[in-house]
Amino acid sequence: MPLQDSTAPPVPPAHPLIAAADVARTSIQVAPATVYERRPPHFANLALVGASDRSVLEDRWHAPSQASPPILLQQLGPASITPPGIVRLPDGQVVAESLHNLQAKNRAALLAARPASREKVVQGQALLLARAGSRNFGHWLAEHLGALLRLRDTLPAFTPRLLVNEPREPAMLQVLADSTRLAALPPAALLPLARGGVTHAADLFMLSPASQHSHMKHPVALAALARLAPPRPATELLFVRRTSTTRRVLHNLDLVEAAALRLGFRSIEPGRMTLAEQIEAFAGARVVVGVSGADLTNIVFMPEGGDVVCLLPARGREFFFWDICCIRKHRYWSIFGPPLTARGGGHDDFTVDPELTADVMAQAVERKRQ
Repeated sequence: MPLQDSTAPPVPPAHPLIAAADVARTSIQVAPATVYERRPPHFANLALVGASDRSVLEDRWHAPSQASPPILLQQLGPASITPPGIVRLPDGQVVAESLHNLQAKNRAALLAARPASREKVVQGQALLLARAGSRNFGHWLAEHLGALLRLRDTLPAFTPRLLVNEPREPAMLQVLADSTRLAALPPAALLPLARGGVTHAADLFMLSPASQHSHMKHPVALAALARLAPPRPATELLFVRRTSTTRRVLHNLDLVEAAALRLGFRSIEPGRMTLAEQIEAFAGARVVVGVSGADLTNIVFMPEGGDVVCLLPARGREFFFWDICCIRKHRYWSIFGPPLTARGGGHDDFTVDPELTADVMAQAVERKRQ
């Protein structure tokens, strides 16, 4: 499901909404409000970025700090949920926080849609871990898994069913199963929402948003994720391959990868690894290079103070990985390349200058040797 562009003006909802805080039977703070420091990125070929996108990027890059609101566990009681995680109360009102990150055009269509005949009933306590974008590996980690781990640390006796969006690929289903295990919950706790229908929960809980796409995440949630990584010396140079996708394809990947291998990088493809294998691979990384995409979210498992070189098309407004780097105290480099398609939204295929990219990678490697 497309995510809401955080720079777009809000669109008034055409449906009665109510804040979760206004209807919650109980509310428990899982993580406090936090302010974290911003550091401008290093970049190459910024001149390729259009004036409008560049203005938005530079405004965000030069903000000295970012505030994250608290993460709250809220008990809503009986409720019905339709994908991608829209919560309706018995009186028909929609919980506004369940629309978080959902584009206005999709929001209107989903709110107007009538639930299909497929229904699922969940007895006992259930925790909703489903929002727009949560089928994506990166958004699952940043928005849900970190908050869930923090919740389990805060309330270990709370063992609800986990309501999630049904994945489109088997690999993501395995990530969800691995996440359940990492949260010390039984496999049976995982329960996909009724696809194309409605799930009725007898006692629904939800966590307030732990991120705002794409520019804000909660440091406490990311710290909970980082603790999954085993302590290891930061020695690895990783080049992240991204081949199992039809969007944001780097057309001269082989040239860039060859330059990385000459500098001592090791190529990996996280999309073909289990979650545990990804955590293990990134736990010892000191420099990571890769195309902007969900697999790069694994930089959260690097030891603090690493270097991340992100390759991306010069169209769109991407803050997701820079924001992680600010929280994890990594040095972030953006290398922009000319787009080869017209998808927009930062999803274009592209190329990068291989010599320029090799020079930036060499700088990152040399900096970590000093």
